[in-house]
Amino acid sequence: MGDAMNEANKDEFLPSAETTISPQKQAILEIAQGLFAEQGYAGLSIRDLADHCGLAKATVYHHFRDKQELFLIVLEQEMLSLQAAIIAAAAEQASALDKLRAVVYTFCRIIAERRLIIMSTLHATPEVATQLRAYLKGIATSC
Repeated sequence: MGDAMNEANKDEFLPSAETTISPQKQAILEIAQGLFAEQGYAGLSIRDLADHCGLAKATVYHHFRDKQELFLIVLEQEMLSLQAAIIAAAAEQASALDKLRAVVYTFCRIIAERRLIIMSTLHATPEVATQLRAYLKGIATSC
């Protein structure tokens, strides 16, 4: 039962099951990532995002149900990017100790570089924070 619950929480956190993202949607996500990092979850409105993208607000809503979904997809991309970097860093090393050092170094470097989006996550709505905790708990229990 616990595994099923973790899978449900993971799916809830990761709203995008898309394998390919349109160029317009990807551009919105990239701009949103920067704006969330600068302004935080509460500080960014869809109207502001649309203005920065040079799009109508309706176009943003065409791609994303709401700001929370957009935020969660940005976080998903951040997590996937972190995962890929860690895997690549470990793959470049031969010994287990060197792999561990590379993983820890890469993780710390990326977290330091992206601390603004992480801090934004911590100050997001309580619902988003709850979903994030459940997702991270699911990852921890599956390792």
